[in-house]
Amino acid sequence: MVARSGEWTLKCSAAAEAVHQDYVRHLLGVRKPTANYMVLAELGRFPWQVHFWQQVLRYHHRTIAFESLLLVKLTLVDDFALDQTGVKDSWQHYL
Repeated sequence: MVARSGEWTLKCSAAAEAVHQDYVRHLLGVRKPTANYMVLAELGRFPWQVHFWQQVLRYHHRTIAFESLLLVKLTLVDDFALDQTGVKDSWQHYL
């Protein structure tokens, strides 16, 4: 379940970023050629992928700190073992 939600998020992040960029451009009233980072910086924002990776790493570190018998940690450890077998569908593969 964790790996599947991570894959969905990675696939949809580009579309969400495009919608966010269009909205911010409309909000500021700037032209299309204006650089994306300039538009985001004007509002003090970062690209969504920065926020996404912060959340992934926060979840990963918090889960590693759990007790060994919790289902969430057992799932993460099992997913790491699956990743070591060469299966590239695991979200840990992207870390």
